[in-house]
Amino acid sequence: KNRKPRPQRLTPQQQARLDAKNNGNDEEVDEHIGKVKGGYRLYSHKGKNLGTFKSKAAAAKHEGEVEYFKSHPKK
Repeated sequence: KNRKPRPQRLTPQQQARLDAKNNGNDEEVDEHIGKVKGGYRLYSHKGKNLGTFKSKAAAAKHEGEVEYFKSHPKK
């Protein structure tokens, strides 16, 4: 009765960091797009919900907008 241990479930953010690490990418993942029942959800690196979108393309577009405004602060 040797049972295999259950694999650890990772959050979308943890999986994105693991994927980036395994791909040899030293850059930390800032945002991540995850599949949810209502479509696609954009998460921050801290796991906060940055919005839910009907398509992955819409989520990726919003991710680009978020990145733009992070590097162009208000004056």
